[in-house]
Amino acid sequence: MVPSEVTGAANAVHRYGAIQVDLCIRPSAVLGERLRRPSRKLLALTGAASVELARKKVTALTAAANAVPPQQRKAEAVKKPPNRRARLC
Repeated sequence: MVPSEVTGAANAVHRYGAIQVDLCIRPSAVLGERLRRPSRKLLALTGAASVELARKKVTALTAAANAVPPQQRKAEAVKKPPNRRARLC
């Protein structure tokens, strides 16, 4: 059993990795030019306050994503929250 923290990180990398950094194809690019001037979206995604922390967090997410097999990523995918407006009506 893989911890939900790791599968959540794998899902986040899989879903949002293409915004700024292509983590699935070139994880080594994280430490290169692409993160030298990170966007607010990437910093918000990683929850980091600085570029150095964002680099460490993204490399950790990449390692977590590579450790989880693709079948398990699909099985433990993050589900959408239920529509609350439908319940109130």
